[in-house]
Amino acid sequence: MIFGNRTIPRHLLRGALGLTALYIAASTFHGTTWRALLFLALALILLKGCPMCWTLGLIETIAMAVHRRNEQKCCGYKQQHNSVAGFRLISGLHTLHPAAPSSASAF
Repeated sequence: MIFGNRTIPRHLLRGALGLTALYIAASTFHGTTWRALLFLALALILLKGCPMCWTLGLIETIAMAVHRRNEQKCCGYKQQHNSVAGFRLISGLHTLHPAAPSSASAF
């Protein structure tokens, strides 16, 4: 992930703090320039760039959360059904291989 975070609440918290720092930077610009520049730098760090970058990060974070949830459902299904019609699934490879005989049979 470039612009996103691990969890959605963490990303929203960074956005709220970043927008607050951006507001403080804009409102204190007329009084003290150094304080405004400090809050502007803080806002850019918290937002990981501009507000549009933060919005793209929010979309990326939501997409990754959905992907993780679907992957957990899929992997849980694969672990329960790891052999299909005489074949076994090798986790991570998505290919079917012939299953080894369960008991040795004499010829």
